[in-house]
Amino acid sequence: MPISSRAAFRDELLALAKNDKRLIDIEADLGGQTNQFKAEIPDRYFNMGIAESASLDICTGLAKNGLKPVFSTFAPFVALRAAEHVKLSLAYMHANIIIGSCYGGASGGWFGTTHQSLEDLAIIRALPGIKVACPYGEKETRLTLDHAVASNDP
Repeated sequence: MPISSRAAFRDELLALAKNDKRLIDIEADLGGQTNQFKAEIPDRYFNMGIAESASLDICTGLAKNGLKPVFSTFAPFVALRAAEHVKLSLAYMHANIIIGSCYGGASGGWFGTTHQSLEDLAIIRALPGIKVACPYGEKETRLTLDHAVASNDP
């Protein structure tokens, strides 16, 4: 039975991290109580709370020191709340950070208006040097994350 893209992202990240000690899981309070990465590799898991901008600053420091941070949050929050940090860290500094975001556009609307952003994809795509992918389903999500981890581009 297929699993959600969000669950596939978490599962694939954990599998990749078991073989790549550079991978660091940083998230904005999305893990809940049963985060498998936290359970299996607690020294490389950080729940930063609702602090997207600060999280990206931390990711930048980690990336510039040879680690490969993977930051996850809802798409509207990374594209709007943390847009300046995405611009500086990924686009201008070319920091090797992977951002995995769920609920782009209006798909997270059931959380309320704060979780909707029709312009999120347009904002990130307008920044230079950042590769953007919008995978559909479990298989594409896993393949996209595999490609991102193998790449040296933001």
